[in-house]
Amino acid sequence: RGNVISQGLIDIQAANGDSAIVTKTASQVINQGTISSQSRVAPLIDLRGGQTVFINEGTINAPFPDQVVVAGGATDDVIALLDGAVVGDVNTGNGRDELIVTGGTLKGSLTMGSGAGNQATVQKVSLADTRHITTENGAGSTLNLSQLKARGGSFASDDEEKGTNLGSGWSTLNFHNTQWTLTDNIKLAHSTINVDSGSTLFAGDNVNPLLQGSTSDSLVVNNAGT
Repeated sequence: RGNVISQGLIDIQAANGDSAIVTKTASQVINQGTISSQSRVAPLIDLRGGQTVFINEGTINAPFPDQVVVAGGATDDVIALLDGAVVGDVNTGNGRDELIVTGGTLKGSLTMGSGAGNQATVQKVSLADTRHITTENGAGSTLNLSQLKARGGSFASDDEEKGTNLGSGWSTLNFHNTQWTLTDNIKLAHSTINVDSGSTLFAGDNVNPLLQGSTSDSLVVNNAGT
């Protein structure tokens, strides 16, 4: 199990083209270059063959924001967007995965699967073009939103006019030094929302959002903010 480092230009121009990077044995894949594809049938980076750490510090560019650009598998993957620019959907697959977004730009979405214990941290980036940050009801899943100024809620489907869709699959939602405007209800699959002293949840503009757990009496809100 070795490392794969991409520092050049990979450009797939066919609409039915294959993936630019396919790995089954690499323990770590790092993109520091530019990977671009017009393919609508394959992810740009296919990690579904094994357990992998993927780090992006470069450019990943799909023709449409809903195109899967990074595809994880059923194992325990780590995907980190540390710098650069990504257009497309980053999908971790169905293992017990970790998603880290601390730099760069994203025009697309962050999708985690049904694995128990999924962990996502989104810190100090713009969510202006992020359609959703979701997970599929895996027990023990946690979303950490840190040092953000953003808007959104739990929508039935993505709605760019309302901001970022958090879905309804998270067990725990943590706000840290974050200013978040609620444009709809927040619904959790399980039931804890933590708001620290540096965070504010805003409501208004004819929106009366509800904070909801999996059942009518299951929600716990620990609010040290405003």
